[in-house]
Amino acid sequence: MNALFPSETLTLQSPDNAYTRDAWFHPGPQTPHRLAILLDGEFYLERAQVLPIIQALTKAGKIPAMSWLFVASGGAAARHTDFTFNPDFARFIGQSAVGWAHERLGGVQTTQNLICGLGRVCKMGPRQASSMTSRPRR
Repeated sequence: MNALFPSETLTLQSPDNAYTRDAWFHPGPQTPHRLAILLDGEFYLERAQVLPIIQALTKAGKIPAMSWLFVASGGAAARHTDFTFNPDFARFIGQSAVGWAHERLGGVQTTQNLICGLGRVCKMGPRQASSMTSRPRR
């Protein structure tokens, strides 16, 4: 087992099969908790090596216990399309990714979760996913 990667790897797929992304899951507690989704997940795991940092901060009580879902970019072309106010990709993350995590571990909340990209962090649940993409950042 590689200490830099979560033990569970998976493939996320949207219901309409428009999106498929590799992902890695680090589960949180069984009690209700938030989910952090990190886009460009392979970067956070390989280059930034955040899993040991997350574990240490959680153990020290510096951040709350939560589940972590690292979603791969799908490559440069997909990343460009996905991250340019694409409501379909936002729906995929807000519904498919959050839904998968909630089904996998019932303690994962379906609202008030965290989504992180290399340039942006925001709270997101299924409803916020499409509104996030409809208003350009100013």
